Amino acid sequence: MIARSEKQKGKLVSATFSVTIRPSELSNQDTVERLTRTIALLHPTAEVGAVKLPCGVAAPVTEDRQVPEGVTLLGKPRKASTVRQCHALIPIPDRTAVADFSICTEDIEGWDDHVAILAGICATITFT
Repeated sequence: MIARSEKQKGKLVSATFSVTIRPSELSNQDTVERLTRTIALLHPTAEVGAVKLPCGVAAPVTEDRQVPEGVTLLGKPRKASTVRQCHALIPIPDRTAVADFSICTEDIEGWDDHVAILAGICATITFT
């Protein structure tokens, strides 16, 4: 998604939202607890927690990643940057799978606005 920044007038900002279904070896109420412990070990710089949603408990994971300089799809030089990402990992009831709702952006200054979009989406998730 592309939008005008509310923080810096006239600046365009972008974010990528995605949903991925990932296989999971776990399918019980301990899934989120085990996920958070494992992710915290594998990604020590990430903020990992648990949050109650209408559809159940989710594991939110937020982390900054450094992206080295490179080129754009059009072949133009691109400076190194920091990308912030947040994943909401939500176990799918009665299945050995986890839904990964995520958003990422280089717009660190407007992060609260971007993560509010993800939170709003997660508040509407239901499994039927």
